[in-house]
Amino acid sequence: MKQIRYGIIGAGHFGAEMARMIHERTSSALSAVYSVNGVGAARVREELGCETEDTLEGLLAREDVDAVLVASPNVFHPEQAIAAARAKKHIFCEKPLAFTYKDAQNIIREAEKNGVTLMTGFTMRFYDGFAKMKRMIADGCIGEPLAAFASRVGWDEPKPASGWKKDQGISGGHLFHHIHEIDLLLWMAGPVDGVYAAGGNLIHTGPGMGTQDDLILLNFHFAGGAYGSMESSSLHQIPQHCVKINGTKGGLEADMRTSQLTLWRNGQPVEAYPMFDDPESQAYNISYNQKGPAHGSPVNRPPLTFRTTMPKELCVFEKKLLGEPVEPIYEDLFAGASGASATAVVEAALRSVRSQKLEPVEK
Repeated sequence: MKQIRYGIIGAGHFGAEMARMIHERTSSALSAVYSVNGVGAARVREELGCETEDTLEGLLAREDVDAVLVASPNVFHPEQAIAAARAKKHIFCEKPLAFTYKDAQNIIREAEKNGVTLMTGFTMRFYDGFAKMKRMIADGCIGEPLAAFASRVGWDEPKPASGWKKDQGISGGHLFHHIHEIDLLLWMAGPVDGVYAAGGNLIHTGPGMGTQDDLILLNFHFAGGAYGSMESSSLHQIPQHCVKINGTKGGLEADMRTSQLTLWRNGQPVEAYPMFDDPESQAYNISYNQKGPAHGSPVNRPPLTFRTTMPKELCVFEKKLLGEPVEPIYEDLFAGASGASATAVVEAALRSVRSQKLEPVEK
């Protein structure tokens, strides 16, 4: 397989950008695009001159499709990924892999059964700062993790629901749609075996306001003995977006609002690194993260930070398909491992919101 031929499932905010990205690459070819209502696919066809399919079955039946990129609304991911596996197509599935651990495992089993590669798309792992953070922790720079924290909060002005992303049943709500921070905590500090969470939809209620929770606060117990907490909110008047890992020898803080990764020792900052090596992406990230939680529009391109990192994760996917070595820190993106783990944590957190009890995380 010298050139990978892709089919795109979903042609909105990310799907359309993936189509553009593949269209421009010499290592790949865009064979066709499919979207559930056909509108997004038609828009991409007009822009790129590519072929489209009216049905998922039509896309998966094409002999000129080696792999599919699943970038449809979140609720469709299990059904579409399983259909792709059964059609013997390799799968890159955007986060979240599924809303339940059971569905995530069903995708994994079908991929294994049909001998196809499965990769979950967690694009924030490819931010230079987060990748550096992971490598530093793996190298023992801060010792053993003891306490982990993540925050993605801000104020979302109440307004009519803007598409499916504000519908809890379709997007899964903030925790599933913005599952990046859960994944980053698991990546940095290891698996979680229990979650306690509280929250709900406290302000963004009423006709036309959407149904997703606007506040969830979580506490974790990591299997390795560390503890963690996280906040996800669109009602915070004071915005914050960060990931912090404190260990036995030091701490690492990735602050998205300053776009800086800082190494701390003995209560003092020691070294600082940009979250993006590319100066343009670095400057954009600082500006973009002054705002609160954001939902992309199907007709707008994703933020520059994602457009910088999406080619990097696609490159890792293609290396795996071509039998080339992949950096060890990204190996758990394959075979559904990271996708299923993050789903299990969010699923447990949402159970905990309802039960008001510590909930175990499925493994």
